[in-house]
Amino acid sequence: MSIDIVIRQKGFFKKTMPLSVILGDELECGVYEQGFRLDRGNWAGGEIAVFHPAHKGRGFTVTWSPTVRKGLILRALHPTSAEELKAFYATVARITDYWSCTLEVDGNPMTPAEFREGFDDMLAANDRYLDLFIEESMDKEQYESMTLFSALWPLEFGAKEAAEVKDAPEGAPARFARWLHEMQSVDVYYAVAGYMEEDGSIVSRFAFTEDCDSLFPVKPSVPFGITGVDGKPLEVSRYEVAIVATSTPSVSVIGTLPYDKFMSALSPDKVSYYDAKRIRIAPHSLSELKELIAKAGV
Repeated sequence: MSIDIVIRQKGFFKKTMPLSVILGDELECGVYEQGFRLDRGNWAGGEIAVFHPAHKGRGFTVTWSPTVRKGLILRALHPTSAEELKAFYATVARITDYWSCTLEVDGNPMTPAEFREGFDDMLAANDRYLDLFIEESMDKEQYESMTLFSALWPLEFGAKEAAEVKDAPEGAPARFARWLHEMQSVDVYYAVAGYMEEDGSIVSRFAFTEDCDSLFPVKPSVPFGITGVDGKPLEVSRYEVAIVATSTPSVSVIGTLPYDKFMSALSPDKVSYYDAKRIRIAPHSLSELKELIAKAGV
């Protein structure tokens, strides 16, 4: 569920669109790496993800480059927070004020004024989408969890999260907005695997680094959109974790563990729940990393 906007500049002498107009005074941007982890501050690549650092939500995307003149495409996702919707609408307003342009919203032509006037209706629709999303997320028979592609990295919204949001005294929309922001405000490394071919098979390898607070999937899988050279979804033969030491004379891999043995070897006091599919692993010293490798028996 999304809001898709196409803005086309009019006239013969078209202006470029400064990034400062898109971001205004409060927003930041980046581009998504493999696994939909945001590379903050990077704006190369043709599509940027925009978010408000004080109200981290789902983020919204803008097809943009420093030389673009013809037009822009913007997309915001439902459900999100009221603050992010406001930021999205404000971004559209800055762009349409800077350019003489036409506007299409979900394929329907409208004026910038008409778009602005529809904010309250869009906010109400967002709340309805959230109610539906909560209902679906609590259906354990149909869904293990729902993936929320968000500003900094994907979040997994399961029955536990849905129950907390639904029953919140502050109301579901406000609690959902707070959950989105808090989950993306932790100072952690969001682990994303690399892929390589070994002996004709594809290996997926994560890195667990010394003294690094990290988020890891409980069960690894190939993220949406990752394909092989044939364009088909990537098939991985095994998942591994490289153990990386940084306090040695040079940064080095001191061991590589099968993913299941890595997870089994983790001490319970070093692991905490993050979301429906990820755990947070507390920093490990070099000696603790060596103990982890020994415990895994590899």
